[in-house]
Amino acid sequence: MFDAYIDHANDAYAKGFRGCGLLNAASEFPAGDPARDSVRIHKEQVERLLAQGLTALTDNARARELAEHFSYLVEGSVTRAGLDGTPERLERARDFAAQMLDDL
Repeated sequence: MFDAYIDHANDAYAKGFRGCGLLNAASEFPAGDPARDSVRIHKEQVERLLAQGLTALTDNARARELAEHFSYLVEGSVTRAGLDGTPERLERARDFAAQMLDDL
């Protein structure tokens, strides 16, 4: 997941990398708007997929907890990477996630 975001950040953009396009779009709509809800639902689906993958390494409760942590890492780092205009925050977040997996 982190690699996909890093690849995205390394693409050439006319105005530079600005973070997650879905989050940027969602911020333009008021709370409760169906467009904003669609982005939230997508982010929840990604977190569920992470949890499913992590169940091969740990129990269901710990997998859900780790998926939430990884979700925070990726969403926060893509936001900061967008502000910085570089993938460095994403690369650091990927390293943090790898360490968390190693600690299992």
